[in-house]
Amino acid sequence: STPIKSSAASDVYKRQPQELPGEARSFIAQHYPEENPVLVIKTLDELAVTYKVVFADGTQVKFRRNGMWREIKSRSRAVPSAVVPAQIADYVARNFPGTFLVGIEHTCREWEVKLNNTIELTFDDKRFALKEYDD
Repeated sequence: STPIKSSAASDVYKRQPQELPGEARSFIAQHYPEENPVLVIKTLDELAVTYKVVFADGTQVKFRRNGMWREIKSRSRAVPSAVVPAQIADYVARNFPGTFLVGIEHTCREWEVKLNNTIELTFDDKRFALKEYDD
């Protein structure tokens, strides 16, 4: 297929939901059962293949090549609670009552979360200790 955007470093292809890795399709079925993706993008760059799924309300989920989720972000919808590590959910509930996560990203060394009150928190990947607070 022809890229919809291309540069020396990466190519971006529009895809159909059934072309996602099985793990990604299962994640969507489990956590967004009432939703159909309006856009699926596969990005190929020199180091990685990633998929981005966009739903009608603007919620985005990024997946790694193997279909494991890497990032979820939304304007107003809560991140599915089942994907939030218990230590992070407990910290947010204790320290920011009445808020919820609208974004979460897991990198190799940390978890970054964004709350619906615009506060951003970063936790280390091992002990879930708070590393950074940005309001």
